[in-house]
Amino acid sequence: MSGKTWVAMIFVGFGAMACATSVADRCASDTDCKGSRVCSDGLCVDPTSNNNNNNDPDSGNNNNNNNGGSCDAVGTTCTATSSCCQTGSGIGPSGAICISNDNLCHAACKSDAECQSGCCAPVEGQSLGVCAASSNCAPTCAAPGASCTTPSDCCQTGTNIPYGATCLSDDYTCHDVCYASSECQSGCCIQLQGLSYGACGSASGHSCL
Repeated sequence: MSGKTWVAMIFVGFGAMACATSVADRCASDTDCKGSRVCSDGLCVDPTSNNNNNNDPDSGNNNNNNNGGSCDAVGTTCTATSSCCQTGSGIGPSGAICISNDNLCHAACKSDAECQSGCCAPVEGQSLGVCAASSNCAPTCAAPGASCTTPSDCCQTGTNIPYGATCLSDDYTCHDVCYASSECQSGCCIQLQGLSYGACGSASGHSCL
């Protein structure tokens, strides 16, 4: 998981609604509600009010099953995670999370592979992420020539990076990993102490492989 961090909407206060909500509207289960209404987040609601069969194009988890209208399907508007469907088509074992970035329910995930979009965006304060548009998981690594502080900052795949890249402490810049000087445009594969590979760079002050 990488890219923009999303924010979950887990708790919603009902203090501002107290004057407009009668005691009769409050509930602990569906049996506390009159007629066909169901209990949702402690309030009796019309089950058709949540019957929105929109799909979430970003999640890659098309979900037209919202459990008879008693919960919010993936891709539909939500106010709290507790209102999002936790089972159904397109929802994995991790359930779903309501996200404040777009006020929609998103399928929860643990890795990019679980999302058809290929993006499991991190959620602030949560061990799980949510399936989101691929643009939310844009690469955050540094390409050769970019600044870095540790080798892990440097990209390991990409154009003209056959062996990945590493960060050199003499200039704190990402350099292409190499095994022979002929692989480097600079003509020098700097020998790195104790390693079987080198880094493309200037021969000045360095031994070349």
